[in-house]
Amino acid sequence: MEGFEIVLKNERQVSYTRIRYSVELLDIAFFIAYIILEKYPTMKWWAIIYLLAGIVGFEWSLQRKAQKQTTIIAITYGLLIIAWFMINGWLALLHILLLILNLIAIRELHVLISNTGIVYPSFPAQYIQWDELQNVIVKDGILTIDFKNDKLLQADIDSATMLDEVLFNQYCARQLK
Repeated sequence: MEGFEIVLKNERQVSYTRIRYSVELLDIAFFIAYIILEKYPTMKWWAIIYLLAGIVGFEWSLQRKAQKQTTIIAITYGLLIIAWFMINGWLALLHILLLILNLIAIRELHVLISNTGIVYPSFPAQYIQWDELQNVIVKDGILTIDFKNDKLLQADIDSATMLDEVLFNQYCARQLK
């Protein structure tokens, strides 16, 4: 397949990570309070085990790079979800939703450009055909996709993406003709 793959910067990844850490810290604080106030001694041990496992997963995720966190996040959230199911099923379902949204938010954003069109990494992925476009260009590390209906998409390209801008722009110009 002839074409290009461009990785975009995920500018909001830091914000999403901070929100996730806040939720995890609130969960851990709740479980500590629950263990202290719980009247059933058998439940305390299960809660303590999940709490400790959640803390270990949380600490481990703090030490990893953002691109390699998805497994660690899933494990940490999974343990918290199991602990929540022991206490309240609705809050466990809420945490399942938070896990799914978080994994979507922190993913790498790959734009695939080929002879058949462009796959843009929105959610769900947006397939754009060449006949819908007026111009596609990369200049100064910014990808610009200009639609015929005056819609404009612009995104910063990740610095790790090795791209010959002149070659890319010529390829896109050929596809637009």
